[in-house]
Amino acid sequence: MVHEVLPDITEIAQRIYVVRGRTCVGILSGPSEDCILVDAGPGEDAWNLGLDALLASQALLPRLIINTHTHADHCGSNSYFIRKYRARVACTPLEALRAKQPIVEPMMIFGAVPPENLMTKFFLFEPFEAITLFKLSGTGSKAVYTVEPGGFSEHRFHGIDVQVVSLPGHTPGHIGVGKDGVLFVGDALIPQAALVTNPIPIYWDASTAIKTLVVLKDFVNKRTYETLICAHGGKLVDPLNDLETVLKRVRDVLQTLVERADEGDMTLDSAMEVLARRWRMNLVAPTEYFLVRSAVLSYLAYLTDLKILRMVVNKSRLQWLPSTKRNSFEEIISQEMVAKG
Repeated sequence: MVHEVLPDITEIAQRIYVVRGRTCVGILSGPSEDCILVDAGPGEDAWNLGLDALLASQALLPRLIINTHTHADHCGSNSYFIRKYRARVACTPLEALRAKQPIVEPMMIFGAVPPENLMTKFFLFEPFEAITLFKLSGTGSKAVYTVEPGGFSEHRFHGIDVQVVSLPGHTPGHIGVGKDGVLFVGDALIPQAALVTNPIPIYWDASTAIKTLVVLKDFVNKRTYETLICAHGGKLVDPLNDLETVLKRVRDVLQTLVERADEGDMTLDSAMEVLARRWRMNLVAPTEYFLVRSAVLSYLAYLTDLKILRMVVNKSRLQWLPSTKRNSFEEIISQEMVAKG
């Protein structure tokens, strides 16, 4: 039997709450009993019942779930609230595609049809339909987002005004959800404390992830959003410090890869090994290994596109070497990690 355990809830601002758990969930309430969930949680029975009981204790009805992105630990609980309350779900178009076909995630991570030990709740969740918050412009293969990193659109759902902010990088269609100076950033930013157990920030696209971190710094500096809520860590006490620390870690990861490539014969395996040694990682589970592997490939792709490294196939081995037209790592990365304009 699963017992209902009330999760920990904190009021961040008027009618804005964060529920702490393995994945933090936001609650935005309005003048009525209707509320919006920012993410829903990992889909575990105890969590579903506990969050449901907490909402009932506050006389709140979840009418809409806005997913920052469609990883299982953020949207695994969607189906529970869809079935019980007929809640709708909103996310960006790219995330909505994965919502319909969750197998896309382990396929992307593995690079082919994945083996059974990757077909777990760590990656998979019950499929659901989602409305999309950003429209596409263009047609066919040329369709692109109308909103760039840091751009936002305003919406009103059930009498509750929210801003939806584009924060891609961790996933292609990742968003933040803002209201009254509070921004729920999902996994676009991890707190510096999380770097102890997860020393390599996980990005699908390192280039846009860096732009997103710079945008978040700009938001905080300009007080567009004074409070940032991370999905894995909750409210940040000193968000600028966390942002600077994560940007420095990204820079250190990139520099470690460049230095290893300068030694010659850097394969993906040797890139993984040098990073694991530097930050004392011990990857034992296949899910953990392939998640970090995908992030390392993202960093390598970024360095390749910047023409700091080049990718070659030599005697059937894929290698990364210093670029023949070597661009300055320090100069380029320094420029990439500062606000534009």
